[in-house]
Amino acid sequence: MLPAPVRRSLRYSAAYRLTHRRRARAFGIGLNKTGTHSLAALFRPPVRAGHEADVDRLLDLVLDRAAGRLDEAAGRRALARHLERCWLDVHVSHPLGDVVDVLVALEPEGRYVLTVRPPDEYLRSVVNAAIKTPGSARWQRYKALRYQAGVDASPHDAPLLDRGLYPVAGILGRWRKATLDALDAVPPAQLLVVPTAELPAQAGAIAVHCGLDAALTDPTKAHQHATGVDYGVLDELDPTYLADQIEAAWDPRLRALFDPGPLGAQGRA
Repeated sequence: MLPAPVRRSLRYSAAYRLTHRRRARAFGIGLNKTGTHSLAALFRPPVRAGHEADVDRLLDLVLDRAAGRLDEAAGRRALARHLERCWLDVHVSHPLGDVVDVLVALEPEGRYVLTVRPPDEYLRSVVNAAIKTPGSARWQRYKALRYQAGVDASPHDAPLLDRGLYPVAGILGRWRKATLDALDAVPPAQLLVVPTAELPAQAGAIAVHCGLDAALTDPTKAHQHATGVDYGVLDELDPTYLADQIEAAWDPRLRALFDPGPLGAQGRA
């Protein structure tokens, strides 16, 4: 077998793209800690599904765009190069949500899967994951941009800030904005919204939405990369403050995503 660096180099080469036809043009645009690892893991070979492929380049694109170092045309070219380099049938990467408007413009016929979880669960999972796996310096810059920029911390956030984490309003504001941005950017007929807890049951429907055979999924892989530990940090916050912040994050359109009826997640295929 070829060494891993050689395999990676071949995987991203023009020759690979010439010899491997894409079976689908599908994108997982859900936030981190909403089941993005699981979404990519659902698919069996020969489907080429990847989670955070070539992610450092994508993070640099997001950071440069936010800092004004990339204009609209340059950002579009950079994202097009990233997608071509990865060459996946199902491309799952939560930073794609930061450029979802550009992504949809580049892939107007694409199929999109938005994994979602309620704000209280999202907040707890993000905090625990940030403690367990702080990430590289690049990831730290990205998290600061998404969870902290422009957000005034409250004295109630001290248990989080003392651990080098982020204000509750910053994390929940990210949850709200990123989810609404996806709903606004993707045409409803091309978007499937799937609550995290429903990933195993919806595996076949996800494949069909992506233009693939339902038999090419493995629902047993639908709970990947769980943090697996609760550090109890949120339990140190004032419960009234925490409840108020969670309630403020909701929007009618976001509540509808978790409704079991026809206007909820199952009705957004």
